[in-house]
Amino acid sequence: MAATRRYSCKTAAETLDWINAIADFLLRFRSLIDAHVVNFFKDRLWETIDNQWMECLRKESVENLLGIPSALEHWPSSLREFVATLRSLVLPREQNLSNAILENFHAVPLGSVLSQGMNSKKKHEVEILAAAVSTVARGVNAQKIIDVGSGQGYLSQVLSFEYQLSVVAIDSSLHHSSVTSARANRIKKHYAAKLPGDELLKVPQTVTCQVLSSESLAALSIRTVGKNGNIGYLVLAGLHACGDLSVNMLRAFVDCEQVKALINVGCCYNLVSEESSEKTSMISGFPLSNGAKLSGLTLGKNARDLACQSAERWKSLTKKAALQNFELHAFRATFQMMQEFIGPYWSLRASLGPLIETYILLDRLLFLQEHGNFAEVQLVPLFDPTLSPRNVAIVARKIDANIANT
Repeated sequence: MAATRRYSCKTAAETLDWINAIADFLLRFRSLIDAHVVNFFKDRLWETIDNQWMECLRKESVENLLGIPSALEHWPSSLREFVATLRSLVLPREQNLSNAILENFHAVPLGSVLSQGMNSKKKHEVEILAAAVSTVARGVNAQKIIDVGSGQGYLSQVLSFEYQLSVVAIDSSLHHSSVTSARANRIKKHYAAKLPGDELLKVPQTVTCQVLSSESLAALSIRTVGKNGNIGYLVLAGLHACGDLSVNMLRAFVDCEQVKALINVGCCYNLVSEESSEKTSMISGFPLSNGAKLSGLTLGKNARDLACQSAERWKSLTKKAALQNFELHAFRATFQMMQEFIGPYWSLRASLGPLIETYILLDRLLFLQEHGNFAEVQLVPLFDPTLSPRNVAIVARKIDANIANT
């Protein structure tokens, strides 16, 4: 078996090379990524898998199936090559906070007041992302943070009360905005009691608005922060900004002069609009880059659904939980079939999820890189993937920004 190569995304050319390699690989397994569980029996989907692979995997333990993409020596060489190539193409997901773009990063542990209502996953995400936003914002001398898709305001409140940054929290839900304001007022009382009388607290400003385009996001950001005539530098931040909201953030970063930095952790790829074969005037959220548009790979909703799956959680399943998972797929298909078909098929299909997510993230990265050397851009695994499966952030800052430490 030939040695697998290592890929890089430091330059647009390298990113494009990686994208094309993924497209070539996924096109070979089109039927697998396009499949839907409800068609498993009707279309006899297990028969679309290589006979040698299926004969081998049918005899494997649940634990070994959950280990894909890891291979055993007795597996067919073509299956081992599939696993090796897949592993070489997937973006590394291990948490890495030592990236140069996050120089001087320091996370402040959240106390009980700020973390009230958060589960362990949310606390981990907010704690890390708030520190990353603060690091980048201070690096470009930003005057305001725009928290896009702010939800209940957890990130906004930590940025305001703990890091003393000016924040505008934008969300489409009036209920979320109300919850954010009420929660901020409770936290404000706690912090106000500890401050000298003449010191002012920064409290997040809430805005209820549905962001339908990058133009509306840019205009809203400028209008909201420019009421006193001084717009200053802005940072766009998004913690699991859903679907096209992440895409609109990237486009606004490119087009809006006042936006000097961006930190975006996307999610809900199944809700991203995808360019169809029919020519329409609608601007879609995928593909973004010219390189991905020319790669010849379309995804479709089933594939984008697959990109939302968690490889780390899949691997961490116990044997009992895995069997229940396989049985659930069989139940949803309204038939019963032996685990020896369900397990191998769904393990192979699930292993492609992280690769599809890698393709989507590289497309977004290349979109920014294709605009020339106007910005420093990195893909940074911010979170522990076992706690937060969507853990990769796009971190970008414009090179012309007034870097604070220069």
